[in-house]
Amino acid sequence: KEVLGTSIAALQAHDPDIDPAADSIEHFLASTGLKHPVDVVKRIRARRRDGSLIAMEITLKEITNEEQEGAPIVYVAYAKDLSEEETIESAHALAGAISAISLTPFICVNSAGAITMFSKAAEAEFGYSADEILGEDVSILQYQPT
Repeated sequence: KEVLGTSIAALQAHDPDIDPAADSIEHFLASTGLKHPVDVVKRIRARRRDGSLIAMEITLKEITNEEQEGAPIVYVAYAKDLSEEETIESAHALAGAISAISLTPFICVNSAGAITMFSKAAEAEFGYSADEILGEDVSILQYQPT
């Protein structure tokens, strides 16, 4: 109830080193040449009630009541938390940096078992190039007795 009726901008974190107007809807529209922000996906930093920051994707949708002439237009914002995706991206960047200089094979696998990173050392060890093995199930690397 604390945020109902307030602008979504109230949830957006503002960097003190950046002009708040630079991250405003008006600035966004002017910089993209769009006339309105509806159906546009925008990445922002949002601030939780406890002050912590989270990455979010915001999409604005317009809802109109075509059956009632003169009815007000209502806008609904959909927010998607990107924290997990950012954590995964950071982990991959770190793993990539480490694996680039390591002689030990590095292989990253997602929760579905698909290979998402395959280092140069892994290429040398297993004989597959990263291009041909990325997206494959990790079981392709396991010994299969005949």
